[in-house]
Amino acid sequence: MDVLFSIFFATEVVLRMFAHGARFFWMPSWKWNLLDLIVVTLQLLEELMVALRLGESKVPVALSLMRMLRILRLVRVLRVVRLLRYMTELRTLV
Repeated sequence: MDVLFSIFFATEVVLRMFAHGARFFWMPSWKWNLLDLIVVTLQLLEELMVALRLGESKVPVALSLMRMLRILRLVRVLRVVRLLRYMTELRTLV
């Protein structure tokens, strides 16, 4: 299941980078974009380490750090959902 979410979020980041081009790193929300890129990259590295059986005993601290970064991404998503109730135009679309 983690692999599916990793692929989904990696695809999302790649599509956003493709859509925004160089602006991805210079737009007003560049900090969030950078956080997303870091979290997705670390998640893909974690999946690679688990697939190679390196993540089980050699780097448990790094894996817990990656999990904390994923929680930060979830907090960001929840923040956006919370802001949707104030934006009636977006709420109409959803």
